[in-house]
Amino acid sequence: MVPVKAVLDILALLAALLGMAPLFPYLGRMPRLLFPAAVLWAVVAGWKRFPPLRGWRATVLTGIFFLYYAVQFSRDNVVEPAANLLAVLLSIRLAGEKIPRNYLQIHALSLFALAASTAFTLSGAFLVYLALLLLTIAVSLVLLTFFTVDSRLSLTRRGMRRVASVAAAMPVASVPLILLFFII
Repeated sequence: MVPVKAVLDILALLAALLGMAPLFPYLGRMPRLLFPAAVLWAVVAGWKRFPPLRGWRATVLTGIFFLYYAVQFSRDNVVEPAANLLAVLLSIRLAGEKIPRNYLQIHALSLFALAASTAFTLSGAFLVYLALLLLTIAVSLVLLTFFTVDSRLSLTRRGMRRVASVAAAMPVASVPLILLFFII
């Protein structure tokens, strides 16, 4: 039996890594230190049942970093503070408790981080990261529907494979529509 929460945790980490990989070289020192620490915290918290960052602590930490990067915004300097803030917000969310809303926020922040990387450079690797991230998000969203019904749900390996394959087929099936809408 495979716990749905464990799979969601792995997919959230994978999404965060996929979203941050192209952005990471362009980040400032603080986000470069916080993101690996948050990933490590999330792994240890899930494995050792270590308490996650939650409640007012996460809110205060978010507010401090928001103010720190907000004063760096200017007409000439928009991209770098925004990218750094996205990385910090994703790091705080990764280190936080994993509830359905937070999983959705991790996926959204990962997608925004990937989009922010295009402000620095745009290469063919972006499409690979985007495809993998969309696939990860699609599978996560399907599993999240199960998780919201029963947070302690476990599926057999065969059942998990079936759910994952159906979820993975969703983005593949939408490719013709994406191409059609792109042309229109």
